[in-house]
Amino acid sequence: MLEGKKAYDKLMKYPCAVAIVEVADFSKSGSLKETITILDSDKFSIINCMWFVKDNSINAEKCYLQRNQEVVSYFRSSSVTNSEGDKVVVDYSKSELDLIQILVPKIAKLFFYKIEQDLVYEDKEFTTTGANFIAKFKNRLVRAYLFLMVARTTSEVTLKISFYMTLLESLFTSNNNEVQHQLSERSSLFIGGEKHEKKEIFELVKDAYTLRSNLMHGNFIKKTDAEVKRISKNIDEVIRKIFNKILAGESSVFLLSDSDGDKKSLKNILGI
Repeated sequence: MLEGKKAYDKLMKYPCAVAIVEVADFSKSGSLKETITILDSDKFSIINCMWFVKDNSINAEKCYLQRNQEVVSYFRSSSVTNSEGDKVVVDYSKSELDLIQILVPKIAKLFFYKIEQDLVYEDKEFTTTGANFIAKFKNRLVRAYLFLMVARTTSEVTLKISFYMTLLESLFTSNNNEVQHQLSERSSLFIGGEKHEKKEIFELVKDAYTLRSNLMHGNFIKKTDAEVKRISKNIDEVIRKIFNKILAGESSVFLLSDSDGDKKSLKNILGI
C-alpha cells in the first residue's frame, strides 16, 4: 500500500497526459500488455519530437492503461538527458508546442522506420530488440534518427558526442576516406550561411570527430569537462539545424540507397 501511495504521489507531482482510446485501434488482440507497449512507444516518439524545437531532457518513464477495472503499467528503463548529459527543467511556449504539433507528422513521415519499405532485406522475424536492429535499415534518415535516440539516452557526454558523429556519418559519408573532412565539410555546406558561420561548423565538427577518435582509440582526452559539454551542446544544435532543414524539404538526397550512383549524387547535390 505504501509503495502504491509513493507511486501515486510521484504521478501527481509531475505533469501527465491522459488519452481516451479504443483499444482495438491499437491492438488486434486486445491484450492490454501489448496495447500499452504500443502506446508507450507512441508517447516516447512524441516526446522525442520535442527535441526538434530545442534541447531538453524530458522524460515520461511510466505509462498506465486502464480498461474498465483493469489497470496495467509500463516502465521505460531508458532515460533521456540533454546535450550536456544533465536533467534540467525546460519551458516550452505555446507557440513552440503548436510548432511541435505541426512537426510530429512530418517527422514521423521522414524519420520513423516503416518495416515494409525501409528494411535492407525482407526480414519475416524482424524485431526491435534484435542484435542487428539499426543495420537493417537502408534509409539514411531512419538510421540517423535512431542514432540520435541512442545519443540522447546516455548521460556520458563523450559517448553522446560519439553517437552524434556516427549520426553525421550515416548522413554525409560516401566512402571511408578522410571521414573527418567529409563530415566537417558536408555538414557546413548543407547548413550553409555566411563564410564565417560555415567555418565555425567545420571546426566544430572537426573537434568533435577528434574527440570521438581519441575516446574510441583509448587516447587521453585533454579537454576539460566544460569544453566537452560545450562541444556536445553545439554539435546537438548543428544536428538540429540539419534535421530541420531536411524537414523543410531537403530530404531527397538522404533517401537514396548506397549504390555508387547514389554516392555520386550525394556529392553532387552538396556541391562538392
